[in-house]
Amino acid sequence: MGALALAISGGACASLSKVDTSTLETTKLELPIKGLPLEFDRYRIGFISDIHLGPFVANSLLEATVDLVNQHHADLLLLGGDFINLPMILENLNFWYVRNNDFSDPTDRTLIYRIYDTLGRILSQAQCPDGIYSVYGNHDRWFAPRTCAERFKHHRIGLLVNHTVNIKRNRKELQIIGVDDYWSGNPSLPQNMAPKTSRQTRILLAHNPDYISKVLTGTNFEFDLGLAGHTHGGQICMPFIGSLLHNVQDRRFSAGLFQHEKAAVYTTRGIGVVEIPLRLNCPPEV
Repeated sequence: MGALALAISGGACASLSKVDTSTLETTKLELPIKGLPLEFDRYRIGFISDIHLGPFVANSLLEATVDLVNQHHADLLLLGGDFINLPMILENLNFWYVRNNDFSDPTDRTLIYRIYDTLGRILSQAQCPDGIYSVYGNHDRWFAPRTCAERFKHHRIGLLVNHTVNIKRNRKELQIIGVDDYWSGNPSLPQNMAPKTSRQTRILLAHNPDYISKVLTGTNFEFDLGLAGHTHGGQICMPFIGSLLHNVQDRRFSAGLFQHEKAAVYTTRGIGVVEIPLRLNCPPEV
């Protein structure tokens, strides 16, 4: 049995009732994968989701995130969607928690373009020999998905919309299956995909873990590891109680690692914020 090393982003763990949006936490997992080809043993994957770059997330946080990925020498970087955030209160940005003045002018007609271009420029600095691949989140579907796709292509970041990428070592394959957003897109598994063989390891990359839950409970599709974001780990976690809000139906996949009988699933807390521009006892995680 081989193992995939998953570096999900460093900083110390959050203490009780800690309000923080900028101290990144490094999560390292070594995931045993049954039947993993020797060619992919100790293979390293960086995983980032829910960046939500905009007025409440600084460019420097994303730059620090990419630096951490490089420090861990990831072979591959996967991105779980929700790259942008333009909250409704953008009309009144005399707001005490604006962290990024580059993106605080709601009258700027180039705003969305500049956010996606900045994302592409910073993310493309990840030094991963097997590349960078991403999927749409619901916010990306809401805010100019074609601009997202065009800017990511310009910066050589693959955007997988119900598409598969095969990373090969000799005759063995690591298959990355990226699906469209569950809420706002049209996610589906690749059609006419042959049954998984002993030469293949499959990673299902989806923004919303509810889609991964749907695949596990409602299909016979075989994969080894599911990666998702969307939940922010709750973002606001009260002492002794935990998160008060859950934006997923299957709470088994609210945050962290869940070992389903069919596959391991990891849901990251992500980087950015939405709605309330704060994190409480729930630090950003790459």
